[in-house]
Amino acid sequence: MRGRRGRRAGAGPRLRAAALVMVLAAVAGCARVQQWREARAQASASASASAADAAWYERLRSIVPDDVSVCDLTTAADMETILGQQLDKVTFSRHSYDQGKVAFQCVLGLVVVTPYESFPADFLEIDYGLLPRERPLLDEISANPDVGDVREVTADGLEGQGVAYSSSSAYYLNWHYLNDYEIRFYMVRSNTSAPPRDPTDEVLIPLLQAITGTAHEAASGPPHDDITYPPRASDRTTSASPTP
Repeated sequence: MRGRRGRRAGAGPRLRAAALVMVLAAVAGCARVQQWREARAQASASASASAADAAWYERLRSIVPDDVSVCDLTTAADMETILGQQLDKVTFSRHSYDQGKVAFQCVLGLVVVTPYESFPADFLEIDYGLLPRERPLLDEISANPDVGDVREVTADGLEGQGVAYSSSSAYYLNWHYLNDYEIRFYMVRSNTSAPPRDPTDEVLIPLLQAITGTAHEAASGPPHDDITYPPRASDRTTSASPTP
């Protein structure tokens, strides 16, 4: 995402307000994640009803271990708890441009059938960067003829504009912060023959609340192209990776 050059008047107070909102959101997110961890543990216990189920579940968990950092946003355990699915691949890139503007892209491959299945989805893409807009976010997205089910959304503890929408088998959530940075979630359903099940309220908004406090910091690290976990051979020689 690239914005126009220059800073708008009043950017300083807005940046400070946005930073305060991110801190408050992170505090609220911790309580939510603890609740999700408990739910995940209960689902894990249910999956262990038989030796076969237990072995299968442990194999899934070993793909991306719980303590792996996911795109510097949160741990794999917490990400999986919020998503209700198991990760099987993480791809992370970030860059800076135009005198300090930063951005990242985080693409998560998901195991469709897990003991604590929620959506389910094949993958989730998270994009973050500076994106000044001429009109309100709802108006700009509503003007796109290729999307539907456009609606404004809110998130407890966050200031800014939020819009959810869909296209074909994909669901989107955009959140525009007060400092003109924007985060977009793009989640693709795995089974297009199943009845639509909008993940916005159950998955995407909770995820937004959980990572708002770390998103800008994640984008501000050393720039690098795509790096994956589990690592490819070409990634093992670089320190900038989704791993701890």
